[in-house]
Amino acid sequence: MSTILIAFASIGEETDSLVEMVADELRQTDHAVTVGRCEDAPDAGAFDAVLIGSDLSGRDWLPAAKSYLDRNAEVLAERPTFLFQRVAGRSRSLPGSVEDRAPGAVHRWCHRSGLGEVQRFGPGDAPAVRTWAYLVGITLLEQVDLGWR
Repeated sequence: MSTILIAFASIGEETDSLVEMVADELRQTDHAVTVGRCEDAPDAGAFDAVLIGSDLSGRDWLPAAKSYLDRNAEVLAERPTFLFQRVAGRSRSLPGSVEDRAPGAVHRWCHRSGLGEVQRFGPGDAPAVRTWAYLVGITLLEQVDLGWR
């Protein structure tokens, strides 16, 4: 079992629902999950893994999410970190490169930190959200079992 933080920034209830779906799936894979808005989220260093998400504002992440990434960059580079974003239109779920998915500042942060992807979700993507969160949970269980952290 890992302790997981989901920090997120949103401008609508859709992202709040998405985050709860992710948290529920992670709890189903036996992890302890804390959820908080980026403005008030605890320090990432207190958790084994971190998920950070944001609505898009225009073509960029919300300032609170980008600020959380910047404030915690050093700590996030030392632990499993997963990024996701919610788009207003139907997403092109799952495969794709960071360039296809992440807005400029977040793409640069991913490149600097060595993270390889930002998962993108849109309306009607609940099955993809649940699948992705389940796979994150299983990945973290495997890391604990293999002693990767």
